[in-house]
Amino acid sequence: HPHANGLARSTNETLKNILQKTVNENRTDWDTKLHSALWGYWTAYKTIIRTTLFRLAFGLEVVMPIEFQIPSVRIQCQERLSEKESERIQLETLCELEEHRIASLLQLELEQR
Repeated sequence: HPHANGLARSTNETLKNILQKTVNENRTDWDTKLHSALWGYWTAYKTIIRTTLFRLAFGLEVVMPIEFQIPSVRIQCQERLSEKESERIQLETLCELEEHRIASLLQLELEQR
């Protein structure tokens, strides 16, 4: 599909640019930098879809690993929930995710016109 090829090309170009800025001069350590480049790409806010790719894929905002070592208010609150409260929040989150996906698709369609 031509549009999908364009998206893949754009993604690859972005990742290539990130790697060019972070690898050493000999370009021998690109494979050690790829994970961080992908993480940055997936967690960066995309204005055209008004969210991150991570949120679209997983339905969650990114929780940086440091939040588990030094708990944020969000993590602390989640850990104190009862099972029913947790299930209710999970259902609400799924509904919000679907709304975000629909809004992002509509935004993308508007941008393409």
